[in-house]
Amino acid sequence: MITREELYELVWSIPGAQLAKRIGVSDVYIAKVCRKLGVPRPPRGYWAKRAVGTAPPTPPLPAWEPGNDQVWSKGKAARQPHRPILATPALRPEGDFGPPKKQLRKPTGTHRLIDDAQKDFETAETRADGYLKPRRKLFVDIGASRKTLVKSLRFANELFLRLERVGHRVVVASASEELIRLPVDVLEGHVGGREHVLTCSPRRPTVAYIYGVPIGLSVIETSETVEMQYVGDGRFIRKGEYRKSEHVGPTWSSKNDLPSGRLRLIGYSPFHGLPWSRCWTETSKDLLDSKFEEIVNALRLGALDLTTRLKEHRRYIS
Repeated sequence: MITREELYELVWSIPGAQLAKRIGVSDVYIAKVCRKLGVPRPPRGYWAKRAVGTAPPTPPLPAWEPGNDQVWSKGKAARQPHRPILATPALRPEGDFGPPKKQLRKPTGTHRLIDDAQKDFETAETRADGYLKPRRKLFVDIGASRKTLVKSLRFANELFLRLERVGHRVVVASASEELIRLPVDVLEGHVGGREHVLTCSPRRPTVAYIYGVPIGLSVIETSETVEMQYVGDGRFIRKGEYRKSEHVGPTWSSKNDLPSGRLRLIGYSPFHGLPWSRCWTETSKDLLDSKFEEIVNALRLGALDLTTRLKEHRRYIS
């Protein structure tokens, strides 16, 4: 097992090919481990410059960031030590967390997870229920139809950027974290106790590290129950779009759950046996874009609640 401090010392004292041979992995894999642990690596040409005494100074090891592993071992993911709890504000009423009273500018740019998501969803297949299924298993926790994808990505991007601007890193959880993803019911109305849980869910949760504690995040397009009319060749269309004069042959109606175009955000505890969740579902008159400050404050309160419970159970944080 290697700590990030030990890995830092190794990568700056031994050329990558030699280090890879010593550990028994490829130099490409060494680069991947460095990214997982947040360890800087020598730039291209460093060892040649060092041989003649012109290498740049060694950068310091950055402070550990939530979402990065602290130790690594060859083979399956290493169990991580308890995480340090980061500075938390005194508990105050919801809506009275900083930042200061002055309105912050709207974040700009594209979050790295959304960059990856755009590539994943470009090649995604459309499932029978209308939702997209990316080919990869490690994709950001966004569930949407092709029609609502741009809206979903835009909302998730602004939420992630806003969280990171106030110090809460957003990543796909590492395998070493042993965190769970909460199954998400996307159906609106819950008529008769029915559920519509997406089958195309990511292998690991997307989490925001708030005061060092991971909070799961799912951005999902809700589904609605729609009456459909059969029009032949195995096809159904919405009953409101059906015109008898345009279709020949036997027909019948049925009800299906289809994407609604409206978004739902779920924040939840990714720890088994420690439930906590908050849900925001938009309507045609009340969009999630107007709730960013409320959402961030509620996620912070959830992290503070989980911090207390994790400490009581002597889990995850020190």
